[in-house]
Amino acid sequence: MNGHAVGAGLAIAAASDLRLASTAATFADGFVKRGISGCEMGLSYFLPKLIGPALAFDLMLSGRRMLADEALRAGLVRHRHRARRTARPGLRAGGATRRERRWRSRRPRR
Repeated sequence: MNGHAVGAGLAIAAASDLRLASTAATFADGFVKRGISGCEMGLSYFLPKLIGPALAFDLMLSGRRMLADEALRAGLVRHRHRARRTARPGLRAGGATRRERRWRSRRPRR
């Protein structure tokens, strides 16, 4: 994430297997600020499993923002990188793209 993950963005991020954040990332449950339940889109299922129930319900019921450093300490994100380098570490952590290309080039074509 590079920027704001608010509401549905936080829910999608919480449901993801790998979460990388830049130093500019912020996380918040924007539903509660709009008068909607703060537990929409599976957030009440995923968030407590990631960061613990006390902090998860604090975020879901208050709507406060969590910065990237706090998200890293809490366990919401796995790595935090400088804002301009977010995409490059994501490629390394997300898969071996060079190895995949080499493997595909060695396969016999039909």
